[in-house]
Amino acid sequence: MGIKSRITSGRSQRRSERAAPENFGDLQSQLAYVLRGRARGGVRSIAIIGNYGNGNTGDEAILAGIAELLPAGTPLRVLAKEAARVPPLQQVERALVVDRQSKAGIKALLTSDVVAIGGGGMFGSGMPRLLHALPVVGLLLNCVGRDVIFVSLGAYPDMPKLSGRVLQSLASRSAAVTVRDPITAEFLQRRDTRRTNGLIIVADPAIALSPATPAQLRRALGDGWGRDPLRLVLSLKPSPSDGENRAQVEWAAAVLRDWLRRPGTSACLLSLSSQGDFGLGDSITDSTLAEQVRDLSGAGGAVPIIGPDLPPRVAKGVIATSGGVVGARLHALIFAQAVQVPAFGIIFELKTRQYAAEIGVGTCELPDQETAAITAWLDDVYSAAVATSPAELSAGPVNREAGAATV
Repeated sequence: MGIKSRITSGRSQRRSERAAPENFGDLQSQLAYVLRGRARGGVRSIAIIGNYGNGNTGDEAILAGIAELLPAGTPLRVLAKEAARVPPLQQVERALVVDRQSKAGIKALLTSDVVAIGGGGMFGSGMPRLLHALPVVGLLLNCVGRDVIFVSLGAYPDMPKLSGRVLQSLASRSAAVTVRDPITAEFLQRRDTRRTNGLIIVADPAIALSPATPAQLRRALGDGWGRDPLRLVLSLKPSPSDGENRAQVEWAAAVLRDWLRRPGTSACLLSLSSQGDFGLGDSITDSTLAEQVRDLSGAGGAVPIIGPDLPPRVAKGVIATSGGVVGARLHALIFAQAVQVPAFGIIFELKTRQYAAEIGVGTCELPDQETAAITAWLDDVYSAAVATSPAELSAGPVNREAGAATV
C-alpha cells in the first residue's frame, strides 16, 4: 500500500469511528465530536489558529469561550500572532500558547490530532496576508491525515476571491464546521451544497463568557469603578473610509453631548482593539477615534478611555455595570446582548449590520449622521436608569473621575 493510500485509509478509519457531522448541534458538541476517538495517551489534542495575540479583546473573548467548552484534560495549543499578548487561559490545565510563525507553532500544527480554524471574523476585506495562505495550509494538513475543523467562524464574500475559493474547498472537506452567522454559512456552502447538514450556525463563544466580578473590575480599573446605570459606553471602530471615520467621530461626539446634558449621567469610551482592522495598524485605532470624540464633544478627560488590551472578562464587565452601549465594534454589541444591557449599533460592516438586525437593535448607518433614532433611544435608556431602585443605584461607587485605563 502506498503512502497516499495509507493516509487516506487511516483518515477514513478514524472518521468512521465517530458519528456523522449532522449529529452535533452546538459548538460544545462539535468539539466533543472531533476530540473523541483513539489517540496517543487516550486524549486527542487540538491546535487552534485565529486572530489571537493581536490586541483585539473580542477575539480573545472568543478564544476564552472556546477553551471553556473543551472536554476536561484536552491538550490545547493556541497559535497566536504574539503569544505574550494572549490573556492567560486559566480554565484550561493543559494550554500552550505559541507564536504561529515560530518553530513551536509549526510543531503544534503538525503534531496535534485536530487543527481548528477560528473563531471570529478572520476572513474578509482587509484580512492579513498570512490568512491568505491559511486555507492552503489547512488543505495540506487535511491531506496528511489531520482533522481540520472550523469553530464559530466568520468568513465573508468581500474576502479575496482566490482565498475564498480555497476556503470553501477546505470547508467542504472539513470534519466539522460551525459558523457564527448566516452570511458565513451561505458563503462557505456556495461551492458544495452537500455541506448543509454538516454546517451549523452557533452563538459567538464570547456570549457565554462570564464578566469580571466587581472586585476584579476594581483591581483592573481602580477602586472608583462600580455599577452605574447612568453610564453610557461608546465603542468605536476605524473604517477603511476616511469619510466614514469623520462621520463616526462627529456623530459619536453629538451622541456624547446629548447624553451628558442629562442630570447625573457619565460616559466612557471603550477601546476593544489596539489596532485598526483593514490593514490600518496603529495609524487609526479605537483610541485615536475616541480621543477625537472627546475633543470634539468638549468632554475632555472627564470621559475616560478604557483599554485597549483589556482582558475579555473585564471588557464585558465594563458593559455589564453600565446602562447602555453605543458600539461599532461587533463584540461591544455581543457583550451588551449577553448581559442584557441596551445597545445601539454604529454600522459600516456587513457582519455588524447582520448581528444588529439579528438582535433587533437600532442603528446608525455611516456615513449618515441621523440623530432622531439615537436621541429617542437615549431617552429610553435614561428613563430606565432613573427608574432603577435607589438600592441598585447605590450598589457600588461610580467612576466619574478616572483617566484613561489600560490593563
